[in-house]
Amino acid sequence: MKTEKDLSKRIEEINKLELTASIQTKKGRYYAVISYTNENGKSEPKWRATGLSAVPGNKKAAKNRIPEIISAFKDDLIKEAKKEYQSNVIPLQPEQLQIEYENLDSDIDGEDGNDGLDQQRMIKYRNMSFLAFLKESIEEFSHHLEDTTYDSWISTYQSRMTDYFRVITLQERSTMMNPDVERPIYYEHVPKLMEITQFDIEDYFQWLYDCGLKGSSADKHYTIFKLSFARAVRKKIIKKMDNPMTDVPKPKIEPYIADYYKPSELKMLFDIVKDDIIEVPVLFAGTYGLRRSEVLGIKWDAIDFEAGTFVIKHTVTKVTGRGENQVIQCKDLTKSKYGYRTYPLTPEIKQALSRLKMKIEINKRFVFKNKYVQQTKDYVCVKENGELIKPDHLTKRFQELSTEKDLRKIRLHDLRHSVGSLLASNNVNLRQIQDFLGHGSIRSTERYSHLQYENKETSIGVINNAIGVAST
Repeated sequence: MKTEKDLSKRIEEINKLELTASIQTKKGRYYAVISYTNENGKSEPKWRATGLSAVPGNKKAAKNRIPEIISAFKDDLIKEAKKEYQSNVIPLQPEQLQIEYENLDSDIDGEDGNDGLDQQRMIKYRNMSFLAFLKESIEEFSHHLEDTTYDSWISTYQSRMTDYFRVITLQERSTMMNPDVERPIYYEHVPKLMEITQFDIEDYFQWLYDCGLKGSSADKHYTIFKLSFARAVRKKIIKKMDNPMTDVPKPKIEPYIADYYKPSELKMLFDIVKDDIIEVPVLFAGTYGLRRSEVLGIKWDAIDFEAGTFVIKHTVTKVTGRGENQVIQCKDLTKSKYGYRTYPLTPEIKQALSRLKMKIEINKRFVFKNKYVQQTKDYVCVKENGELIKPDHLTKRFQELSTEKDLRKIRLHDLRHSVGSLLASNNVNLRQIQDFLGHGSIRSTERYSHLQYENKETSIGVINNAIGVAST
């Protein structure tokens, strides 16, 4: 992951570049061809329009514009470096990514001085299968997305998309996904990108609905298609007017009504998890409304026992492997308004952390000894042998304990909603709730506004009093 130091170094390198350019003629226009070598040492001549026609008297004027054009090119390089840094620090949401792709200049714009190469690329894409283009697109998007979003998209691609857009023999039909659901079409040859029409896309979504997928699940497929075809337009593989997604209706998503625990149920939950491996993770989630990734990302250096505070500055989204071979997908949060935040430690959590710290020392010294996993020793939420608790294990164990003790079944993430609901019902204002939960947008916090009933009663009282005074 690139740091601010890396970004500053890159900007300094760009500003120090000594670039030259020559004036070339193409299609009756003058272009400045900048001699540029990229970060990997590869020569990449960059063609930039001068805005002048190739007629007598204009060549000198075109040459005079070279310094201005080179300066603008450096500005573009700096913008690109900043955008790459931001995409690493704050991954884009799919909606933001779509805007990015729709506003980007074409990759194949006929201004790179190599029409032959352009032609080869066009032939490649026009002969490419639809599935291959989707896969290539997702890989390109991956540099801008959260790891969890990327993993989800790859899973979607590898399941239903690859199951549908391929040749299906009569013998294979019984072994495919939802074989009892009749498909609108069975392809006789692998469909190419250029062959996909609006009807193919709408047939696919009809099949998804017939298979029982809800709008929220189908929307993921819609987003991937929408972005991929926006990329095809940008690369000028297809014309904007021929984009098959233009008139495909967006799946209707039923609003999710979050469930949550009442204070008495939260208290019961905390009693249930006492001394269990997930005690501390559940206390953090149920007290502060932390996301699962934030809970599992807490490290001991983020906890200040003397000051009685802890900081959310690191997240864990995925853990694979065992022991010292564990592979952890994690990232450090920037000190932004919403991601990086500090909380006070409650007496209960302070005690639980102290007990956990003692258990860890006992397990290290006397139980597992040299078999204790050192790789994850900096993390708080670990198993007895030092392995980091996996996200799926935390969710599964939470469900097991709540079921065993006949506690009302909710999702682990609903503990976050429980905290938000508790704050709202006690008339904490929405801006404070937004800050406490680390919501990037107040719209996410507004789901709790209906719980602030006492505030509404107060407002009604003010209105009634005002009307009463006016009527006397």
